Order: sequence, then C-alpha cells, then structure tokens
Amino acid sequence: MLDFKIEFPRLKTPIALIIDDPAPYVNHLYYLRKYLNPKYPAYYEEFKTIPNDFLEDFISIIKKWPVKGKFSVVPNPAGQGYLDRGLEGYPEEGVRQWIELVKKEVAPLFDITPEMITHTNAIDLETGELLPMHEQTWASQQTAETLTPYIARALETLKNIGFETNGVTSPGAFGREVEAEYAKAVLNAVEKVYGAKFAWYFLKVDPCSHVVYPRLVYLDKYESKGVVSIVSGNDDVIWDTMTPESRRNWNERKLLEYADYYITDDGKAGRLVELLNAGSYIVFHTHWNSLWSNDARHGLAVMEEVLKRINTLINDKILWMKLNEIACYYAASKTLDIHVDKSPRRLRLFIDNRFPCPDLTVSFNCDFKASGVYLSKGSFRSGWKEAKISETIMELEESSDNLHPNTWLQKEKRLFICFDNRLGNTIEVETA
Repeated sequence: MLDFKIEFPRLKTPIALIIDDPAPYVNHLYYLRKYLNPKYPAYYEEFKTIPNDFLEDFISIIKKWPVKGKFSVVPNPAGQGYLDRGLEGYPEEGVRQWIELVKKEVAPLFDITPEMITHTNAIDLETGELLPMHEQTWASQQTAETLTPYIARALETLKNIGFETNGVTSPGAFGREVEAEYAKAVLNAVEKVYGAKFAWYFLKVDPCSHVVYPRLVYLDKYESKGVVSIVSGNDDVIWDTMTPESRRNWNERKLLEYADYYITDDGKAGRLVELLNAGSYIVFHTHWNSLWSNDARHGLAVMEEVLKRINTLINDKILWMKLNEIACYYAASKTLDIHVDKSPRRLRLFIDNRFPCPDLTVSFNCDFKASGVYLSKGSFRSGWKEAKISETIMELEESSDNLHPNTWLQKEKRLFICFDNRLGNTIEVETA
C-alpha cells in the first residue's frame, strides 16, 4: 500500500507568534474604558499613550531571537484617525516613523493585518462618527454583505500605507456569533482590495485542548477559493503584568514563572511543549499592552525569555512560519488530490493542489530504493492512463538526515519529499 501522507513542512512543527493590538501611540485600553465601559479596571486609563520607543524595544528582541507570526496594525486606533491621514493630537512625523519601522523591521518576519478599524467603538463608514458600541457588538448583528465594506476599509487603509495582506485579526470576539458570514466577508474584502482568492483570520483561542489545529472554514475548490481560521493555543497570561500589584511585586522569580507557563527552562514542559508533543500546530498569542505592561515592559522581558528557550531547547523540532504560510499549508493539506502511476522503473505522483505552497512535505511507502527524485510540471484528467509531463523543473537533492527545501530522504521503505509546490505539481521517483 502507498499509504500517502501529508506531513508537517520539512517534518518540523509549524510555530507562530501572534501580536495583537499594536498602533502608533494610541493605547486603545484607555479609550475602551473611557468611551465604552467604565467598569473595566482602572489601570486601563493609567496611560493614554504608548511611546513609540516601545516598538524599538520589541524589534530588538525579534531580531535577536528567530521568530515569525502575525503583527496587527490597527487602521484607525480608537477612532483617533486613519493612519493614511494622520492621528488627531499625535505628531505626524512620529506616526510615519512608527509605520516605516514596522515596514522595515517587522513585516519581513510577521504578516501585518488590520484588527478591524478602531478596536474600540464601531465606526459609521459614511459619516466617520463613532457608534456607541464595541466593534464586536456591532459585528454580531451583521451579514457578509454589511461586514465586507467594513473589513475592506480596514484593508484599504493598510494598503494605502504600504502593507499587503490576505488576512485579518478580530478585535475581541468580532464575528464570532456570525462566523459563517464573517468568513465570507473576509474573503470578499481580501479579493476586493488585493485581488486574492485565499484568506485567513485570527478569531479563536483554545488554551485547553491537547491538539489545536487551524480550521478550513470555507472552500470552493473549483474556483480555488478558501478561508482558514487560525486558532491560538494559549492563555495570554502576561496580560496580568499590567496590574499595579504585579508591577509592585515584580522580580526575577516571577519573570521565570510566567515563562514556565509557555516552556520550562529544561524544555520538557509548558503549554507550547504540550502542543509540540501532541503533534499540534503551535500558534500562541499575546497583546501589545501585555508586552508593554503599562510602561514596566515586564511582559516583553517574559516573551524574550520564552523566545530564548524555544530557540535553544526545541529549535530542531520547529519551523517558524507566518500565519499566511500556516493557513496556506493547512489548506493544501486538506485539499490535495493525487494520481499515482507505477512501473518497474518509476513511480510518478501527480499532485493537484489548489493552494500551492513552498515546503510541501509528503511521504509514502516505497518498496524499492530510490536513485533520484524529480519535480516536474504535469497534467492529468479523468480517462487518462497516466499523468503527462510538460516540463521537468529540477532534480531534488537527497538528504541524509533533515529535510530542507526541495530535498528527499528515504528511511527504510518510506520516502519523504519536501518540494516547492508553486514550481511543479508532479513528483517522479526513479528506481536504483
């Protein structure tokens, strides 16, 4: 039996860090308490502004320790102005510098997404006036038709300041009650603004399950359209570092205890290790305010320790990926069709994938010793006896241990192949 399987990319566990809520200057928690809910904790209003130098501190850490993931840029933070027009009461030059820093230093490592428009009050797109309800409350009563222009406005703002994305982040539980409509609206908005047919969003958190996977929530295979929901697998425990009590009692021991929640200093326990050992994707999230800790920056220190432990203790088992890369890979893994031709001297696999991606890694039983593996462009349709090759792209390199892009290795009678599915869709294996 062939026993064809789609493996994790390069046989490593995908991992990504999600950063929610960033924007130049504006502390949206201040406006949440002031405009929407005075019952929120008093420390929400302790600071109106998050200084731009905090972004520089964050950048120094992500440049020091390998990391990829998603980073939000709120298009009109707390309704203080669209970023492509300027923020009311904040220096234009400072806003521009913050955006340019994100472009230069953050965007190469993180997908940049809107977190809808304000992350506080919903906004009337026609008048620009803030509505007396949170965006997530407004979204809970909407349809795909009314959500699409709202999400599109968020995407257009980011496009105007130089960002390109096919994903969005939900502020709070934005879209949860109408998720089917929300998924369609995300795809519609991404297609309208960027012309993309594949989209993803971050909405849900599951800190309890032993296995947390993304979810393919919409698929039109014939039009090559799809939407993936990315799910985070942790609690944002460092949110508590904002509280006055936490800041008063802060010490090295507390920093290490927070880090232990994610991964212990021996790499054998912690929520992220639990997900790793269970064969799960590792997607974990935190918030800009959690890292900033009301200017104590204790959360950022915790995250630096977490990234240090990840990259020194389990680095050989993981592959850092942006959320778009994870979403595309997951969609591919759920929608592949294959056709297999076999002869005494050759095995050929035509792999029909509507969502081509790099590092597509597959494995299957192979009852002969392979002498060469080739990536080709091919075609196949019902009624043909075998796939037809139009062009050979490359010979893949044999590896003796770990898989790298466009390589293969054979372990006993099982063949593992990692290839760029954007370049070719047919694998040809020759016998020794």
